[in-house]
Amino acid sequence: MKYARTAAAASTLIASMMLAACGGGGDDAPAPPPAVTPTTIPADLSIKAAAVADVGSPATFDSSASALSGLSFAWNFGDGKTSTEASPKHDYAQVGDYEVRLKVSNAAGSFKELSWRVSVNNRSHVRGLNCSDAADSGWCWQQPRPSGNALNDVFFLDALTGWRVGDSGEILKTVDGGKSWLRQNSGLRTPLTSVKFLDAKNGWAQGSQGALLKTVDGGANWVQQGSSTDQADGARLHLVQPNTVLLVGGYNGVRVSTDGGASWANNTMTVSDVGPDGSLWNLSYYGLSRSTDQGKTATEVLRLDGSYSPRLSFLDDTGRALLVSNWSGSYDYINYQWRYTLTLQRSLDGGNSWERFEALGLSGQETGNVSFADKDQGLMILGDKVYRSVDGGRNWQALANEPQGSTRNKILAKNTILRAIEVSGQKLRFSLSEDAGQSWAAISLPGLLSGYELDYLELRKQAPGVWTQRRSDGSQSLSTDGMANWQVLNDSAAAASRALRASWFFDAKRGQALNAAGELLETSDGGLQWSVKLKGLQTSGSTQQRFQFINASKGWLLNGDGKVYRTLDGGASWSTPLQSSSPILAFQFVDENNGFALAYASNQVNAYLSGTVVLATTDGGLSWTQRAADSTIRYATKLAFSNAKQGLLVGSAGRIFSTEDGGQTWTPRFSGSSQNLTAVRFTPSGEAWVTGDSGALLQSTDGGKTWVNNLPASTQALRDVFFLDAKLGWAVGDQGAVLSTTDGGKSWRQQFSGSKDTLNQVLFVDARTGWISGAGGSLLATGTGGN
Repeated sequence: MKYARTAAAASTLIASMMLAACGGGGDDAPAPPPAVTPTTIPADLSIKAAAVADVGSPATFDSSASALSGLSFAWNFGDGKTSTEASPKHDYAQVGDYEVRLKVSNAAGSFKELSWRVSVNNRSHVRGLNCSDAADSGWCWQQPRPSGNALNDVFFLDALTGWRVGDSGEILKTVDGGKSWLRQNSGLRTPLTSVKFLDAKNGWAQGSQGALLKTVDGGANWVQQGSSTDQADGARLHLVQPNTVLLVGGYNGVRVSTDGGASWANNTMTVSDVGPDGSLWNLSYYGLSRSTDQGKTATEVLRLDGSYSPRLSFLDDTGRALLVSNWSGSYDYINYQWRYTLTLQRSLDGGNSWERFEALGLSGQETGNVSFADKDQGLMILGDKVYRSVDGGRNWQALANEPQGSTRNKILAKNTILRAIEVSGQKLRFSLSEDAGQSWAAISLPGLLSGYELDYLELRKQAPGVWTQRRSDGSQSLSTDGMANWQVLNDSAAAASRALRASWFFDAKRGQALNAAGELLETSDGGLQWSVKLKGLQTSGSTQQRFQFINASKGWLLNGDGKVYRTLDGGASWSTPLQSSSPILAFQFVDENNGFALAYASNQVNAYLSGTVVLATTDGGLSWTQRAADSTIRYATKLAFSNAKQGLLVGSAGRIFSTEDGGQTWTPRFSGSSQNLTAVRFTPSGEAWVTGDSGALLQSTDGGKTWVNNLPASTQALRDVFFLDAKLGWAVGDQGAVLSTTDGGKSWRQQFSGSKDTLNQVLFVDARTGWISGAGGSLLATGTGGN
């Protein structure tokens, strides 16, 4: 080693002398460049991106190495597009599932590769709608809004904040006085019948089959409660305190929870009334009993004489001031009429002691229910008059009616009276008093034609100035300004007059629809907004309307009058159809010229021979000729053609017929089903599918010669089936039934539609974007394939 160091020193000296002789060396020699260490690729390299994206919304991609220098990135988004940015954004043009690949390299040539799967949806046309699943997923209500489900109950805390519940487990919340509603996930699909809140946080919802839900965060999360109520139980929900809840009535007596629903106790007391303090009362013909321990024990506090109409009223919010009222009658044989007397018994100490007296100042010719605002102020309606008491019911005085016209009154709440004044030849007028008749203010109740309709009108005061009304036809409305103005909460006659009768979508954005008013509507955003394109189309008749377009310009409409109309300009105008005495029931075009139709032909000589006949056109629907009138096909109701030669007919009792000569002759086929068949379709790959009652779903792979009965997970009648390609298909039917398959019909699974309507037609334009039309003008949309 010592020698080596010496040799090295001598070599260095000689080299220095030689450099000096050549004029080199010295202080001007450059320093050698430092060695460069390549950036290490992280061992735990990962992709950071959302698993779900949307067409038209940039998807952001990142990785755990994006902040490091000295690395290069190569992204492949799976749709033929790439990027070399560390954290790129990418717009997908089409829906689907994509494998995204990332290659990260350093200067030394080392690299790592990762992959990530992203599912691209198309939810732009369902954003903000009431959808069957979270994050705008599943099936969403486009028409009507916010929902077409039955509305069963409404609760408002104030003029802005409220909840509504309905069928299919639906809970919606508003924070803007009902202008918009947001879905809250109940986790249930059974009907919800009532909703109540103690404050902005604590609320409960009750439903059929013993369903009971609780929230402590204003409905952001609803938790099912194990109340164990019988499925046929008609128990009423009473909220006493945030953690004290009573279920009263039905077959289970009283069920009590004092820990917010975590546990329940069952008491067998029969309950007629619940006091504002949570005390339980039972009023019968013979007495009044009280329980202050949630029904464990009951004590009789008042003995009655077997009167037939006792009624209990609470006079304050403590539950200690109460009144029992009872009418008794006797017949006046001198004047030949009944005379009625009102007896009142009042307690101001929770029923421990009572005072009894008869009401004075009443006509004695009618009976009515009393309503007290406190221990002194009471109201009662007898005939067309309102009586008022200010001394606890001892003395009564009639309030003056309007001098002109007939007057009808209704007590709505404490000290609150609704009055209808009907003058011949004039519009019905309404007024409201909230101070027991001392002052009156004009209000609006549009649509009521007679004062007698007040008997069938349910008006509820939800909060100061906030009222809801339910009419005999089930329609409900909301007023947040003291009944000056109203907004409809569910379907009404006005909404029905604009309900959609038929719809068609050309792509994910553009569509057309026909409503009940005969207006042709157009949308350019997938159904979120519609504008009137044409008015005056015929909608009367019983035929189910349907569109079919061959391209963006040429299409046909089967209208309610049983005639097929044609357009050559995308629906801007429609030609008058060929007049015919046989209404068309169904039709289909296989190209711009060739089409087929089923028409009903009435036999005037023998009614038993009436039935359907097959018509055909070769000029795009300008003229139709009869192809077949075979008596064997007279029960057919639907048809489908795969081309100008091959077609199918289906009808009642499992009937299926096939043709291979353009409808000239028809051959009956064995379906293996006895159900009424409701629809038939050919898939793009040439298979045929048929739907029917009781979940019938038939498949043929040989043009309709032989059939296999699939057994999907539904017993509801199916009304339509649609296949986008050889694998993806959907079927829809009664009670909101939706089925889907991803393997060409080998297996089917249910999708939750969020509706109980009869669903008649399904259409998809790609694997994620589709619509379902149903009874009553309902239109459901999805941007996630219904998932």
